[in-house]
Amino acid sequence: MATADDIQAAAREFFKPLISSKPPALTTGLTTFLILVYVCSIFNVDLIEKWSLYPEALPYFELHRLSLYPLIHMDFTHLVFNIVSLVGPLAQFEKANGTVHTGIVLNTLAGFTGVPYCILGLIFGYNTAVLGASGWCFSFMAYFIWLKNRTVPTVRLPFLPFNVPTLAAPFVFLFLIALLVPNSSFIGHFIAIVIGFIMANGYLAPFCNPPFKIVLRIEKLLDKLISQVSEELTFVREVEVVGDRYKWEHIGAAGSTPLPLTEKKNSQNAFQGQGQMLGSSSGN
Repeated sequence: MATADDIQAAAREFFKPLISSKPPALTTGLTTFLILVYVCSIFNVDLIEKWSLYPEALPYFELHRLSLYPLIHMDFTHLVFNIVSLVGPLAQFEKANGTVHTGIVLNTLAGFTGVPYCILGLIFGYNTAVLGASGWCFSFMAYFIWLKNRTVPTVRLPFLPFNVPTLAAPFVFLFLIALLVPNSSFIGHFIAIVIGFIMANGYLAPFCNPPFKIVLRIEKLLDKLISQVSEELTFVREVEVVGDRYKWEHIGAAGSTPLPLTEKKNSQNAFQGQGQMLGSSSGN
């Protein structure tokens, strides 16, 4: 079992991308936006219904829900756990792959998780709405775990006294969350894990890598905003990372990936942050 020192050391590692230098712009902006959306939903309760994703959204062509459902949360606890689970992995991913590119990846992950969820719902006859950023949490967790598996075949989770195969770790958390939060979306989280594995193998690249010139144009449009936030935040430009994108040596050594895992060779890498990834589902 992880000790208090293990957890403290791993928590520092988890938030290192945020505190070691100026925090990345998109991670900071998304966190702020999620909070603002939650505040708006308190005063406009219809926002939850309008932004959540349910299977019949596909045949009704309500495709905007595929991009919006990760942004809305059921309650404050749901919001906080998702933010805490997401900021570490997302910050590291953004610093390694670029700010604009990370925004494209987030939207791609939302769509590639949401569409299979809707299709399965139509096939099996359930119409349960889902909402929240937990799909992103599970996808980035699976992404980094797949990379860690290259060099670390087994890991120890903070709450288990034995090692498990590295690739099994996301599924342990999947079942743990399902037990602790019965109304979480097991199917949605499972799909998100699969999509994270697919992304780690490079199969989402055709959907996440628009032509270089297009990204440069986007950054040019954002130049004024970039210059305003550059003193406090880090905007990772495309030209800085495009050549090293998704390369393991650029992302970081296995021991530095932001995961809730303890390696057998080093017990100082465990933490409890990422294990609190909550999703929410509601009958529609």
